[in-house]
Amino acid sequence: MALVPLLTAGRNTDPHIQFNSDCFDNSDTNNKISKDVHLQQQLIRRERNRQAAMRCRERQRQRTHALSQEVRSLADTNLSLQRQISQLQLEAEALNILLHEHNNSNECMIGKGS
Repeated sequence: MALVPLLTAGRNTDPHIQFNSDCFDNSDTNNKISKDVHLQQQLIRRERNRQAAMRCRERQRQRTHALSQEVRSLADTNLSLQRQISQLQLEAEALNILLHEHNNSNECMIGKGS
């Protein structure tokens, strides 16, 4: 007479009770269930990974778009500043010419001891 022991923490606590492995001999069923569970877990992991990849690609698109807008804005600002520099250089040159003409004229009273 073979009895199935009560297992405590994976061990048989009574040495007089024999373990009957025949009653657990449905390894084909266990393997099929194990494979089904593994396939289901794999499908879930793939779906999660697919969703994560989609989110990652969307974040990349948004970042690329934002950076493109920033580049356009900075290019516009740069162009405006370059125009302002050119205008100020022309103004400085004109003022230097006026100052030179004024210093060379007889009307300048600055710097001449009176």
